[in-house]
Amino acid sequence: MDISRILFATDFSKSSSHALDYAILMAKQFSSQIHLLHVVQPAPPLVADLACTSADLVSGSFGFMRHSQEHLAALGEEIGLAGIKVTVHCREGLPYDEIMAMAQEQMVDLIVLGTHGLTGLSHVLLGSVAEQIVRNASSPVLTVRHPDFGN
Repeated sequence: MDISRILFATDFSKSSSHALDYAILMAKQFSSQIHLLHVVQPAPPLVADLACTSADLVSGSFGFMRHSQEHLAALGEEIGLAGIKVTVHCREGLPYDEIMAMAQEQMVDLIVLGTHGLTGLSHVLLGSVAEQIVRNASSPVLTVRHPDFGN
């Protein structure tokens, strides 16, 4: 079995941080490269605040993207210090769509995800991103449950 490219998607949650330990362990075991991905979801339209201009929305979106890129870069440096080759990717879109696209574009051999992210009600309504990826990914998926989330 050859696992040379691992996709690790993070939402910067406690669960993702825990799953990263497994991605690093796998990368060390197989001398793999990690593709580190964070997806910034587009801001929903603000109906309640009609005083908000499109310029405000654009500057807020860029600010959030810049903050995410900085956080991701720091995480990438941390992974690199463990002696692992890492490529950092920050995208805007829907997490499921972007994770699946990245997996295909980079021809990854393994996807590693935490099972509980920062979503709440959306999990009940739509199912989690991790569940959707497990059902549809063409490559193997390692999902990691954080011990604090119980059974």
